[in-house]
Amino acid sequence: MEQKDGFVAARVEKTLALHTIHTPNFLGLYQNMGFWKESNYGMGVIIGLLDTGINPGHPSFSDDNMPPPPAKWKGNCEFTGNVTCNKKLIDARNFVRGSTNPPFEEGGHGTLTASVAAGNFVDDANVFANANGTDAGMAPLAHIAIASAGNDGPLGATLSNVAPWILTVGTSTHDRKIVATAVLGNGQEYDGELVFHPMDFPHTLLPLVYPGLLNQEAALCSSGSLNSADVKGKIVVCDKGRGHVARLEKGQTVKDAGGTVMILVNLEIDGDSTLADAHVLPATHMGYTAGEKIKAYINTTS
Repeated sequence: MEQKDGFVAARVEKTLALHTIHTPNFLGLYQNMGFWKESNYGMGVIIGLLDTGINPGHPSFSDDNMPPPPAKWKGNCEFTGNVTCNKKLIDARNFVRGSTNPPFEEGGHGTLTASVAAGNFVDDANVFANANGTDAGMAPLAHIAIASAGNDGPLGATLSNVAPWILTVGTSTHDRKIVATAVLGNGQEYDGELVFHPMDFPHTLLPLVYPGLLNQEAALCSSGSLNSADVKGKIVVCDKGRGHVARLEKGQTVKDAGGTVMILVNLEIDGDSTLADAHVLPATHMGYTAGEKIKAYINTTS
């Protein structure tokens, strides 16, 4: 194309995946009217999922308003003790080779995908009093049959929505952000993200420090790396990075060393996407751009 007369410029086409946490509304589905109600919310359908197991006590798997499974259904519930299936969760088995464990998980990927596909209506759902509303899967009155089959590929990220051969029902991102703002001494404000923040946290200014000036381990706030750093009573900037230090572990390291607040900042490879976590101390997760400005501020003022 570049050799043709009149050619100015071209950009490689990029296909972007569409994500939303408001899927029913995005599709025009409303709880008590229209097509969703007329379809009986999936009543009579049995959805089978192969995943990491399920938490049968999760409110999304309540059998309120659920009919019994079809008479011809021949399910098997492999939970032990007092844990049982119900009219919503009608089958649960473990297909992991050589394993005799029940298909139970406290709350992970299998619980997520099952609730996205067929979670029952849950009123007053929220995350630490944020994002209040009614939660529901796409077929809230459908039955669920789930098998724990592990969730491992040969390598990380070796499978991602290989349409048209499979249907993906889980999402990796959403359009809701719970903002936690950092205010610097020069008056500049930078918005980050956090799930939980104590209501009684004071709005007074605190000293700000970046331990990454000491060494790489301190920059990542890895366990024990701040023991000799002067962070007591201060706001501590930690690099997110990609490696062996989990995000929540960084906050614990800051707290153990006497730090009061953590600002978790992305490195360039992570861009400006942030994650909402429930840290062990007041914190906020900033993108790369904001993080660079905060570090620059630290280097220009006492």
